[in-house]
Amino acid sequence: MEGDYNQQNTGYSAPQAPQGQYNYAPPANTGSGMDETPMTLGDWVLTILALLIPCAGIILYLVWAFGSTGNVNRRNYCRAYLIILLAEVIISIIISVTMSGLILSLINSASSYY
Repeated sequence: MEGDYNQQNTGYSAPQAPQGQYNYAPPANTGSGMDETPMTLGDWVLTILALLIPCAGIILYLVWAFGSTGNVNRRNYCRAYLIILLAEVIISIIISVTMSGLILSLINSASSYY
């Protein structure tokens, strides 16, 4: 009888953890050559400090942004930074052209007055 009790289906099953939801292991390499492991604090500090190097910092960001190997997090950060930098340059050019046109028009109007 006791053996029958252990083999009976009582309808109760132990709760199972959700599959894949709490998996903190680094993802498997997809074969693309990109490293998908999280960057450490030191990696982030070095990435940001690299931009402080004149000229070489921008070149380094371009290499990291468009290279086929390296960390995917660094690649995305560098791409986002370069997009923001490009927007800043375009806005600066628009403001400079507008202001220089305004200044030239003021100079021309002042010189024709006398």
